[in-house]
Amino acid sequence: MAGLCYEDLTPGLIIEHPIRRTVTEMDNTLFSALTYNCAPLHIDAEYSKNSIFGQRLVNSMFLLALVN
Repeated sequence: MAGLCYEDLTPGLIIEHPIRRTVTEMDNTLFSALTYNCAPLHIDAEYSKNSIFGQRLVNSMFLLALVN
């Protein structure tokens, strides 16, 4: 598959890729620190525990850079 256009992406679409990587807490913490994104939703477990997500969220810019 050479690539997909935005219109080809659908919710729930699974794309298998030969290179896989597990995103860790340290990845999220380091990327947030590197980009000076000090939002507590990314780095503060106690704060995030009381959010609607119940845990810290991975920085969305890190995910975008990872899949790009």
